[in-house]
Amino acid sequence: MRHQLLIKILIFFFVAGLYSCKKETPPSKNVPNLQDVLLVLNEGNFMSGNSSLSVINNYQTVIEDIFKERNAFGLGDVGQSLYLHQNKIYLVVNNSNKIYQLDLDFKVTGVISGLTSPRYFLPINDSLALVTDLYANGVNVVNFKNLSIVKKIPIPGWTEELVFYRNKVWVTNPYSGSIYWINPQTQSLEDSIKLEGSFGSTDLEVDGLGNLWVLCWGNSSLNISPSLVKIQYSNIEKTFVFPNGSNPSRLNLSKNKDILYWIDKDIYKMPVTKNELSIVPFIENGNRNFYNMFLHPENDEIWVADAKDYVQKGEVLRFSMNGELMNSYKVGIIPSFMMYLKK
Repeated sequence: MRHQLLIKILIFFFVAGLYSCKKETPPSKNVPNLQDVLLVLNEGNFMSGNSSLSVINNYQTVIEDIFKERNAFGLGDVGQSLYLHQNKIYLVVNNSNKIYQLDLDFKVTGVISGLTSPRYFLPINDSLALVTDLYANGVNVVNFKNLSIVKKIPIPGWTEELVFYRNKVWVTNPYSGSIYWINPQTQSLEDSIKLEGSFGSTDLEVDGLGNLWVLCWGNSSLNISPSLVKIQYSNIEKTFVFPNGSNPSRLNLSKNKDILYWIDKDIYKMPVTKNELSIVPFIENGNRNFYNMFLHPENDEIWVADAKDYVQKGEVLRFSMNGELMNSYKVGIIPSFMMYLKK
């Protein structure tokens, strides 16, 4: 989300006065027997405190704000990401500087507070997790058992996504030309790799052949184009450079870990064995605002968040693995991070 905070402020103040609210269908309440659940974390407008958690139950019923329904208070400002671990859901709220711990009925069981601007959460053992941050110049180590901050691992700038790869935790940095790795045993920064010819690492995926894929935004002021970098162990195997005018984001991987997907206005896909970047859209946006995407872990259905104008409520679109539109669901404002939960 390049310059995410500034963009949201500008859009909110310029568009809010022009948008005429439509009558909405009330959200479905008290849905019994939650089954196959897709959680949709809606960011809401920056500084408005209107983020929410939507539930799409069994591909049919939508509960637009189950967090507020179950806890009698709102989620806060800018819902960022979700993580499921040991039957607890960790819900990161970026501008409210906290992480909610929820049970599987979406009730708050604890809060990790005192964070600067948290982004993503990754457990590294039975009690500790790493939390990246927009402004903290480091990655926080938190204890999710007693809900405390243990220490900070210094890394300059904005730390973003993180993933286990070759027994290390790799961390991206959108304002750097490097990618970092952390030793999970010592919870310390171990080393980094200079991404030669690339800049602004954001998204990470590990394929079934043991390759680490790094999506990079690039940097126009440095004349560096967006790129997709393939890493084997700690060696850069290949760098795919996107065409001029590209703005790729939201790297995803198929169930069998053999096909990469990303958003660049439209949705693209590419086998991990391919030697050239895919340039033909797999799913065209059709004048929608594709903002995030999620590959269903059981059937490779492609769920896409349409943020519309960033002011009105958004939609989630459900596509088959062949790219056919199957359904759409009205959710909250700026739908983004999605997660599957089988009840």
